[in-house]
Amino acid sequence: MSEYLLEAVDRLPFSTPEKAGRYRTENYQGATGLNWYLTDPTLQFSMAYYLQPDELGLAEPHLIRIGELMGGPVTRWAEETDRNPPQLERYDRWGHDISRVVMPESFTRSKRAILDAQQALRDDSKQAGVSPSLPLFASNYLLNQADIGMACALGTGGNMVRSLVTAYAPPTYATTSWENSTPASGTARRRN
Repeated sequence: MSEYLLEAVDRLPFSTPEKAGRYRTENYQGATGLNWYLTDPTLQFSMAYYLQPDELGLAEPHLIRIGELMGGPVTRWAEETDRNPPQLERYDRWGHDISRVVMPESFTRSKRAILDAQQALRDDSKQAGVSPSLPLFASNYLLNQADIGMACALGTGGNMVRSLVTAYAPPTYATTSWENSTPASGTARRRN
């Protein structure tokens, strides 16, 4: 579609064809391939404002790598995962109900790259004796833009499950320790 419909806002006295032209979607080809940390001056300013100089010196190389990761492979993997979403494999070849979710390779590669980058930030922060909280928040902010589905998948993990169990499960379960209870493991074992 090359022409846009005329909207009420287009008839306002301060609207001009030049101003309307600024917002033509075909002029914006996307940000894939850019470093999303380096192209976000507000995020860079926020990190410089809230972090001490030594914290910023430690965090910024990680945020630059994470910005490159989010603007590059993670966005491409997200698009691939959208085209090839997880599939429910209900039965095995003998007809037994196995009901497992098969994740596409793009999802698992993205997840591994994100977790590795965030763990490197955590490890360096721990070694330096500084908190990784704000840089990890910035990392998640960039992830939300790159792949909101992955952000939800990673954000609704163990801590959320533990808090829901503590708040709403019967007392016998609320004090239980769970091991290997991630979807990837396929099983949950309870330990008292």
